[in-house]
Amino acid sequence: MCFMLNSHCTLISVIVPVYKVEPYLRPCVDSVLAQTWTDFELILVDDGSPDNCGAICEEYAARDSRVRIIHRENGGLSAARNSGLEVAAGEYISFVDSDDLIAPDFLSRMMDVMLRENVKLVLCGKQDFRDEETPSSECGIDAPDQARCLTGKELCMERFDPAKNILINAWGKLYHRSLWEGHTFPVGRIHEDQFVVPIIMYEAERTAVLNARLYFYRIREGSITSNITAKHFANFEGMDLVLQFYESQGEKELVKALKRHKEKHLANYNLLAREKGIKDIPAKYKMPTAKALRLVKKYFGYDYYDMRLYMLYPKLIHHSRRLHRLSEILSFRKEQP
Repeated sequence: MCFMLNSHCTLISVIVPVYKVEPYLRPCVDSVLAQTWTDFELILVDDGSPDNCGAICEEYAARDSRVRIIHRENGGLSAARNSGLEVAAGEYISFVDSDDLIAPDFLSRMMDVMLRENVKLVLCGKQDFRDEETPSSECGIDAPDQARCLTGKELCMERFDPAKNILINAWGKLYHRSLWEGHTFPVGRIHEDQFVVPIIMYEAERTAVLNARLYFYRIREGSITSNITAKHFANFEGMDLVLQFYESQGEKELVKALKRHKEKHLANYNLLAREKGIKDIPAKYKMPTAKALRLVKKYFGYDYYDMRLYMLYPKLIHHSRRLHRLSEILSFRKEQP
């Protein structure tokens, strides 16, 4: 992939992959074009969308010279993002999913932190919203622009702390383009971010986290918990690849944390798949139900374990609750002097 810049390059390239999002595309594009930071190009990658998305992209390109369009045969999200990276002219890169929105000052505040702190990667917070809702454009003012600066390793470690809200999605970030040299998204994979973003986070060396919620993430029907398939276990292939990378760097602490993270989510995925009657779980990621239940209790707590047990074995739930209550009583008596 070539990253040669000319003297008239656009400062920021915003890449939006587009596929079957006709009801959401206009609000997404409008949120990008409304940025207070105006020195950017918007690359809309029409990934062979069978609806009216291609025409909508052309409409915006005719109205605003900052909009560039790539029409390509359908190849999936990774292929679309890679196509955007190949033509991006900016020194900085940002990804926005075509059903999401960004705050009007997303680019300006992210770039301010990037330049002020002299980092190569800036992350911001996100605000979830549902289809029937309209996120407030004022959402981003809920936190000051005091960014926390971290090394790449520190950022990767914080990813494993839920309280830190460090996401490994491609979106919600501003990258110096040099971070993408030698990296592309894996074509044909689900959870494609898992394969590359954690490595880029580590290689950034110096990063900044801005807690302001400047990215608005749309929650749509069809989440992984309701439509899990065997293909979703590709998530763990990405984790394995990142594990190999951390091992090659001699990062024992990161390896340990990621193995724990993988075990936690692998147990949950196995239970969700069994609840849906999915039998073709990849052999290397298949976990016995008893072990998965034990790990779910360990990592998610008894209430979540109770729910998963009920979904699998409704008749056992009363016995489980009695045993849990008995265990609490015995523990209490043992602790008494």
